[in-house]
Amino acid sequence: MASRPRRGEARADVDAHRVHHQPLGVIQKMPYGAQEYIVACARTDPHNTLQIVTDPPLQGAPAFREEVWIYGQLVCLVQDMNVPWIVRLQSECGKGAHQDTCEAMHVGADVYLCPSHGDSRPCTAMEYILHSLDTITAQLCSPQHFPGGAYVPHESVRLFYSMSKQLARIFLHIQLHHGELFAEAEATSSLYARFRMLVEMYDLYPVEELPVQ
Repeated sequence: MASRPRRGEARADVDAHRVHHQPLGVIQKMPYGAQEYIVACARTDPHNTLQIVTDPPLQGAPAFREEVWIYGQLVCLVQDMNVPWIVRLQSECGKGAHQDTCEAMHVGADVYLCPSHGDSRPCTAMEYILHSLDTITAQLCSPQHFPGGAYVPHESVRLFYSMSKQLARIFLHIQLHHGELFAEAEATSSLYARFRMLVEMYDLYPVEELPVQ
């Protein structure tokens, strides 16, 4: 028997608990079943990255099509970056001791121009990161590229590389220029470990260009 929600429990946690106790065959048939499953696993134990990232087996085969599973993973990764990663970064990036390394999007000695403008107008690192996440979110929510949670057109799969590249660049900036924040946010969420495992498992982006764990 499934346990009842606890008084004061967050609605998102209640929904995750409900999904986690559904048979996998039922979750698979949900319109956004892959995302529902990933969210449920991440809320149950955010540090169990292997369970979160691995497409669960159902009747001897992966429960979800590979492109649908990767799409769901990227949606959840972008959503989960907000807290604590982006919230913490907004209070630190470009301020105090970080002014020199965050007046532009620095990744070590490299400086990147924001692709969102279509021109050479400079962005601070924080603006670059927010613009990149907005662009990724817009693509993931676009009915043209991703018409539903259970189907990904073949031509949209190519977007996974550019999304992974932008996310890798964000993680690199945080690790190289906000090391303490990176360590604390990762200890709470294991989000970077999750991203790295996804990239390695599905060959989304060169692993040697990712931050070292």
